[in-house]
Amino acid sequence: MKRWKQTASLVLAGALALALTACGGPSDPDRTQRTPEEVLAQTLENSQTPLESLSATAAVQVDLEVQADGQTQTTQTTTSADMVYFSDPFKLRAETSTDMGELGSFSATVYAQQEGDGYTMYTDVGGQWFRETTSLELLEQYNASTEMNTYLNSTQEWTFQQEEELDGEGNTLKFSGTVTGSQISALMEESGVLDSLGTLQQLGVSAENLQGILQDLGSLTIQMWVDPEVCRPVRYEMDMTELSNTLMERLLSTLAGMGEPVGDVSIRYPQVLVTVTCSDFNAAPDFEIPAEALES
Repeated sequence: MKRWKQTASLVLAGALALALTACGGPSDPDRTQRTPEEVLAQTLENSQTPLESLSATAAVQVDLEVQADGQTQTTQTTTSADMVYFSDPFKLRAETSTDMGELGSFSATVYAQQEGDGYTMYTDVGGQWFRETTSLELLEQYNASTEMNTYLNSTQEWTFQQEEELDGEGNTLKFSGTVTGSQISALMEESGVLDSLGTLQQLGVSAENLQGILQDLGSLTIQMWVDPEVCRPVRYEMDMTELSNTLMERLLSTLAGMGEPVGDVSIRYPQVLVTVTCSDFNAAPDFEIPAEALES
């Protein structure tokens, strides 16, 4: 999943890496008697149990506005991902697409599986397959379960909002939580933001400067919908507009301090929204890796 997140990070001019989240868990016959507080407590407890399989979809909407030399250019970009993940034996499929309006669109399909003691990833870009040996650590970036648990447990306090009917998800309980301080900086680092900003090192931006950019970022509010039957999140949403603008302001300031010709360039994000939906907890549909991929 890190690959499609890095694509979104490029859209954010190297300022933002996106992270997905976790879902899943067993049903409970006494679920209808649980209060929202009990559902939340069980959700947090269930997050400690790894999932055997999971399906997840993600949508990222990024509106970008660049002003330079008296002219303004706006871009609206939508990045989506559809993923299926199995933990033992390890296997995944991820289909991603990015639509940048007049700037064009592109898509990619990724398969991966464990082969002996190693892991192999197959990537289809424009009908051409690429095969490479990789690590489980990298492939875990496609696991929505792992990253959602990180967000779930990094939030200091969740507040129950209301019961809500979600299309295709049935009745859910909606909670709101806020990540602040060092936790949000740690989340940005863990989600791969430093890696996605690595291209800035070509401009002379040091790793120390990149880490400094991530400090004291403010807060991030997460909206989470929990299925009371399984006590796991089936959807979450994050409005990362303010966070993205803060990151970009610091990037431009850092570059200006290094003597880079940023001039009167202004880069602003009118909107950055992330939505992730999870389903098929421990019951994801199986799939076969295409023969053309295996033969690449």
